[in-house]
Amino acid sequence: GVYSETDYLGGGFILTSDGWIVTSMDISRTIKKETLTVIYGLDTYGVDATVSDIFSGVSFVKIDAQNLPPAKLGSNEENNIGQNALAISAIGGVIPTNIQNINWRPSQDSAQFIETTEKLSEFTVIKDDLGKFFNGGVIANWDGEIVGVLQGQKDSKSINTAVSIDALRQPINSILKNGKVERPFFGIKYVDLARSAGLKSQKIPSMDKGVVVWEPPRGTAP
Repeated sequence: GVYSETDYLGGGFILTSDGWIVTSMDISRTIKKETLTVIYGLDTYGVDATVSDIFSGVSFVKIDAQNLPPAKLGSNEENNIGQNALAISAIGGVIPTNIQNINWRPSQDSAQFIETTEKLSEFTVIKDDLGKFFNGGVIANWDGEIVGVLQGQKDSKSINTAVSIDALRQPINSILKNGKVERPFFGIKYVDLARSAGLKSQKIPSMDKGVVVWEPPRGTAP
């Protein structure tokens, strides 16, 4: 019943006063809720439910708590490259940083630059490479508003990317409304011409922006 830093799986932030927590870990498929404990201050809570947002890789965790202080959420509309921000972790502390880029991460098939409408592929990149204790931490602006959730990338030993808070508006609204994640489903796989080196000259010489539908939506004829 005593926990140390070696037990740490990732951080999160308080979404609602009655116990909804947002974390960057996609835990619903890999870890049973019965094995999880949420620590706030020196208090520990069992987990009542976990809900995963497959699009972003972020999860929502429900604990039995009342009168928690919800975080203030900002907007990414004002996030500009070079803007100062704070990387915050309950264990790692607070590190001043700035937004270095809004970067595309290759998706399921990077060799062919194939993306899908059902998986987030654009992330906020900060200047500093952070340690593992910042996984699930947040990026906050100087007004103390959360503008991103730090998320470790596959095979990376450091953390410098965040899911923007605006990418989470849809699941946050549906969690608050009915306790589950709801998103529109398009089912399209596509190639972004602006990000596909060599495609312009070899395949579609007259186009350098927009998308090419790689696979049509499910249930339609090719």
